[in-house]
Amino acid sequence: MSAHTTLELTRPAVEATDQPLDRVSMLSVETHENGSFQFVPDGKPANVLSVPGLHGRMEDIVCWYPAEPQHWWLRRHAIPVLGMEEIERAEFEHLEIDAHETPEAWLEAGRRGFVVIDWAGDIQLWLPQSIPIRCASRRLASRFRKKIALPPLPIKIREPGQ
Repeated sequence: MSAHTTLELTRPAVEATDQPLDRVSMLSVETHENGSFQFVPDGKPANVLSVPGLHGRMEDIVCWYPAEPQHWWLRRHAIPVLGMEEIERAEFEHLEIDAHETPEAWLEAGRRGFVVIDWAGDIQLWLPQSIPIRCASRRLASRFRKKIALPPLPIKIREPGQ
């Protein structure tokens, strides 16, 4: 574990650091229809996790309500994927990589693989170009195929069991 694990994850600590915090914390948030959120003292408790980018630097923060892990919100919309270190490792080692449906599913998988956290972003720039992506479901594979259809890039998408 890194030294950041012991940090007290408060609103100022989350927004002031550029280093990833290695744990999920429960903080009060207010979510917005545009997919963003803000920290508020009287908000609804949500799971909060930092989103590291290239080289492990914190780029964003994702939150979701424990009873609704299929819906999440971003603080800055700065990076479209959670799991950049895994993408980099998989490309370097020429391994397939798992794509998960939600940030919670990614955590349950031991932070292996990645999850698209901002489908409105330009995910093609962040996806591995030379290795197959093994999707957690057919629905997810279909979503990837639609997103990367134009312009076509040499990204390989696999459904479960392939």
